[in-house]
Amino acid sequence: MSTPVAAPVGTVKVVDPSPLNWLFITWNTMEEPIRIDEDGQVVFALAESSEWVDERTLELGLRANVRFQDGEPFTAHAIKLNFDEMQR
Repeated sequence: MSTPVAAPVGTVKVVDPSPLNWLFITWNTMEEPIRIDEDGQVVFALAESSEWVDERTLELGLRANVRFQDGEPFTAHAIKLNFDEMQR
Protein backbone atom coordinates (compact mmCIF):
# COMPACT_ATOMS: atom_id res chain seq x y z
CA MET A 1 0.00 0.00 0.00
CA SER A 2 1.39 3.41 -0.92
CA THR A 3 1.76 6.26 1.52
CA PRO A 4 -0.40 9.29 0.70
CA VAL A 5 1.56 12.31 -0.45
CA ALA A 6 0.57 15.69 0.96
CA ALA A 7 -0.22 18.45 -1.50
CA PRO A 8 2.31 21.30 -1.65
CA VAL A 9 1.37 24.32 0.43
CA GLY A 10 2.54 27.91 0.49
CA THR A 11 3.88 30.39 -1.99
CA VAL A 12 7.32 31.89 -2.36
CA LYS A 13 7.00 35.67 -2.77
CA VAL A 14 10.14 37.51 -3.75
CA VAL A 15 10.11 41.21 -2.86
CA ASP A 16 13.44 42.12 -4.46
CA PRO A 17 13.59 40.87 -8.09
CA SER A 18 17.40 40.75 -8.08
CA PRO A 19 18.77 37.66 -9.88
CA LEU A 20 20.79 36.92 -6.75
CA ASN A 21 17.59 36.40 -4.77
CA TRP A 22 16.47 33.75 -7.25
CA LEU A 23 19.90 32.14 -7.03
CA PHE A 24 19.70 31.93 -3.22
CA ILE A 25 16.14 30.57 -3.38
CA THR A 26 17.25 27.92 -5.88
CA TRP A 27 20.26 26.90 -3.79
CA ASN A 28 18.13 26.52 -0.69
CA THR A 29 15.03 24.83 -2.11
CA MET A 30 16.22 22.62 -4.97
CA GLU A 31 18.60 19.72 -5.13
CA GLU A 32 20.74 18.94 -8.14
CA PRO A 33 21.99 15.52 -9.24
CA ILE A 34 25.58 16.72 -8.74
CA ARG A 35 26.97 19.71 -6.83
CA ILE A 36 30.39 21.25 -6.64
CA ASP A 37 31.57 21.93 -3.09
CA GLU A 38 33.58 24.90 -1.84
CA ASP A 39 36.83 23.09 -2.73
CA GLY A 40 35.70 22.49 -6.33
CA GLN A 41 35.09 18.77 -5.76
CA VAL A 42 32.12 16.85 -7.18
CA VAL A 43 29.55 15.92 -4.54
CA PHE A 44 26.68 13.59 -5.43
CA ALA A 45 23.22 14.67 -4.32
CA LEU A 46 20.41 13.06 -6.35
CA ALA A 47 22.95 11.13 -8.40
CA GLU A 48 24.96 8.27 -6.91
CA SER A 49 27.56 8.05 -9.66
CA SER A 50 28.70 9.68 -12.87
CA GLU A 51 30.86 8.76 -15.82
CA TRP A 52 31.91 10.69 -18.90
CA VAL A 53 31.03 8.32 -21.76
CA ASP A 54 32.62 10.66 -24.29
CA GLU A 55 33.52 14.36 -24.36
CA ARG A 56 29.84 15.40 -24.68
CA THR A 57 27.97 12.72 -22.73
CA LEU A 58 27.76 12.48 -18.94
CA GLU A 59 26.02 9.35 -17.67
CA LEU A 60 24.46 9.60 -14.20
CA GLY A 61 23.45 6.81 -11.86
CA LEU A 62 20.38 8.15 -10.02
CA ARG A 63 19.31 7.56 -6.42
CA ALA A 64 16.41 5.12 -6.22
CA ASN A 65 13.03 5.78 -4.60
CA VAL A 66 13.26 9.58 -4.72
CA ARG A 67 10.10 11.61 -5.29
CA PHE A 68 9.40 15.26 -5.91
CA GLN A 69 7.28 17.10 -3.34
CA ASP A 70 4.21 16.51 -5.53
CA GLY A 71 4.79 12.75 -5.35
CA GLU A 72 6.06 12.31 -8.90
CA PRO A 73 9.06 9.98 -9.21
CA PHE A 74 12.54 11.38 -9.82
CA THR A 75 13.61 9.99 -13.22
CA ALA A 76 16.17 10.52 -15.96
CA HIS A 77 13.35 12.01 -18.03
CA ALA A 78 12.77 14.68 -15.36
CA ILE A 79 16.47 15.59 -15.40
CA LYS A 80 16.45 15.84 -19.20
CA LEU A 81 13.37 18.10 -19.19
CA ASN A 82 14.96 20.34 -16.57
CA PHE A 83 18.29 20.46 -18.42
CA ASP A 84 16.58 21.37 -21.69
CA GLU A 85 14.59 24.11 -19.96
CA MET A 86 17.75 25.59 -18.42
CA GLN A 87 19.37 25.71 -21.87
CA ARG A 88 16.59 27.86 -23.38
